[in-house]
Amino acid sequence: FTGANSKRDKPPTWSHAFSNVDSAFGTISHEKHRVRRNAIAPFFSTSSMRKLEPLIQENINKLVTVFRRYQKTKEPIPLRPAFGALTSDIIAEYCFGVNENYIEAPGFNVMVLETTDVLTDTMHVTVQLQWLPKFLNSLPDGIVVGMFGPGMAKVLELKRVSSERALFADYKLTTASIAFKRSKRLLNHGEITEM
Repeated sequence: FTGANSKRDKPPTWSHAFSNVDSAFGTISHEKHRVRRNAIAPFFSTSSMRKLEPLIQENINKLVTVFRRYQKTKEPIPLRPAFGALTSDIIAEYCFGVNENYIEAPGFNVMVLETTDVLTDTMHVTVQLQWLPKFLNSLPDGIVVGMFGPGMAKVLELKRVSSERALFADYKLTTASIAFKRSKRLLNHGEITEM
């Protein structure tokens, strides 16, 4: 990779890994990626993150409450799923406006974390077989859930929520450029944000 002042396009194989070639993650061209990155940068500025502090603190307080329940029962706390639930709840609320409440779900809804692990563990395959993600996206949800486990149902649900929100946002973005007004592209931005 190059320094901040150098330009380099992304290797094309990586843009197909999640079948979202129209997303910021899947953009090959350095210039297009810069434009897309700049469009979402304000949401992750220092001031935006400061405004997010109450949401973060609220979720940390919930997690501490759940930890205290574990302490009373003397059960071991599954830390990786617990902190995965914390980050997932914050991201889902901030990026999609959806309160998943994984923190208070039994076992911190570990099946979603396990599904994400399966998807990332197979990414080396989807990089090489670039047709595979599009093929999987064309299958009925029930088949995909059967292949990847019950957590995939939640992943697909979040994908639908982000799609609906993207279509609404697309309708409202009258001053945006035509390239950014495509709902598929907005959907893909939502997918990479959640992953």
